Amino acid sequence: MRSYVQAVLREWWVVVIELILVLTDVVERVLGTWLLPSSRTKIAFGLTALVIAQYRAYKRLLRQSHAPAQRPTELEIHEERGSTLYVETPMGTTLPTRNYFEFHLVVQNKGPQTSVIRKFDLEVEGMPSRYENLEPTRRNHIQTRTAQMMLQFASTLAGGFLVVPAHNVWSGMLAFEIGALPINSQEIRCTLIVTDANDSSAKHAFNLRVVG
Repeated sequence: MRSYVQAVLREWWVVVIELILVLTDVVERVLGTWLLPSSRTKIAFGLTALVIAQYRAYKRLLRQSHAPAQRPTELEIHEERGSTLYVETPMGTTLPTRNYFEFHLVVQNKGPQTSVIRKFDLEVEGMPSRYENLEPTRRNHIQTRTAQMMLQFASTLAGGFLVVPAHNVWSGMLAFEIGALPINSQEIRCTLIVTDANDSSAKHAFNLRVVG
């Protein structure tokens, strides 16, 4: 109720109108004269202004109550060029043993608090289940069927978490290792999902070039 009254009083124009009507009535009684318009018209005008002010205040409070509260962290993933899936095949063998997913990306935090991302999940097109709680891994080379591939080492995140400051971005690479997959194409589509300590999450679908 208090917030409603305050919202009505914020309609400054109705306060001015009501004050003018009250002052006019005081002047009429002090001077013993009657000003135009009539008292009935002034009362109707004042009540109309008050009703309009209450309606405007009600609409504003209703809009505010339905407005979503800002989350402390708000994440988005933006893709950069170069994301690749490396198929590892040890020398002397013909069967792949591991897959190394390398994502080039920017993680943006639009929220007012620092985001600490600890959960990384991966969905691979054609695979029935999601790969959950993956830990970023850093490699400087990987053996494929054709050659040993040298990887960019410095900008790849290593460790179990990623920190993105408030209203800022993290730019680099996220890489994950999982077991061998039945891949028979030169490109694969997968979705990376990240979730932070505030339960704010973001996901993005990547088309990865397959090497190996």
